[in-house]
Amino acid sequence: MKDSLIEARQVEKFYSQDGENRIQVIAPTDLSIYADEILAVLGPSGSGKSTLLRMMTGLSKPSAEEVRWHGQPAHGPCESVSIVFQSFALFPWLTVLENVEAPLRARSMTAEPPRTIQVALKYSF
Repeated sequence: MKDSLIEARQVEKFYSQDGENRIQVIAPTDLSIYADEILAVLGPSGSGKSTLLRMMTGLSKPSAEEVRWHGQPAHGPCESVSIVFQSFALFPWLTVLENVEAPLRARSMTAEPPRTIQVALKYSF
């Protein structure tokens, strides 16, 4: 069995409200992402897709448990990851791949062939 690039075991996200009450956004969730795979996160608007992706990339800290990158605890944003959010944040004149590469160019990084960009898709319905 191959090792995961990103792994979350029982991660959850909740916000405290009025003392002991809390609003749970992501119930305890297990997720592993492996090299050479494409992950699609599907669900209705407001179901927590963006919150889950933000936790998996280090943009948001889980309320419980942890995300691991290559077996090590993730602390803060991962420099090797970018998220392309829904269409309102895309450059319509660029292709999907060019939109994914845009943050790399902004950091003066280039993707030399063969491209090894991992893409996570999010779709609201």
